[in-house]
Amino acid sequence: MNRYNALLAIVVILFLSLTFTAHSIQYVVNQNGSGDYTNIRAAIDAVPNGQSATIFVVGNYDQNGDPIPYTGTNNLNLTWNGALKNINLRGVNNPLIDGVYWNQAFIIVNGTENDIVRGFTFYNLRVMGGNSNCPGPQGGGAIYIHHGNPKIFDNVFQNCYGSLCPGGAIYVNNAENAEI
Repeated sequence: MNRYNALLAIVVILFLSLTFTAHSIQYVVNQNGSGDYTNIRAAIDAVPNGQSATIFVVGNYDQNGDPIPYTGTNNLNLTWNGALKNINLRGVNNPLIDGVYWNQAFIIVNGTENDIVRGFTFYNLRVMGGNSNCPGPQGGGAIYIHHGNPKIFDNVFQNCYGSLCPGGAIYVNNAENAEI
């Protein structure tokens, strides 16, 4: 009985340590330099495969109260595979992601219920092309979801469109359990 209890205790401790390790990564993205990273791509890339992370993206505003957008190659067209790593993106203070009329924000492949996008404003995002020749992802001006069941909550989409591709703001492809 002692060996059984000792073995059970070891298994429980290993399970708990793996569970807490897998969900304990947290990063803060803030353009003003006060976070762990100044762009979203660096934070997503920092999450090791096989891990989950919560990435807090802080919205900043200028002296007139206008949002300072996250834009450019390190904040747009960001892809991750939920089968390899889980990303929980949480907007703090309503960050603005501006695609400058030519980019998507996020491409989520094989997303799980742990792949979450919440609390952002998506602005001027689009995917270009025609119905049969949309480049790369097949639609979704702001977010393209390919397979899986990620969660997209409490976001604002303004001026996002597919430009002859399906999905103005979000396009869901073979992801019947995605929550939007």
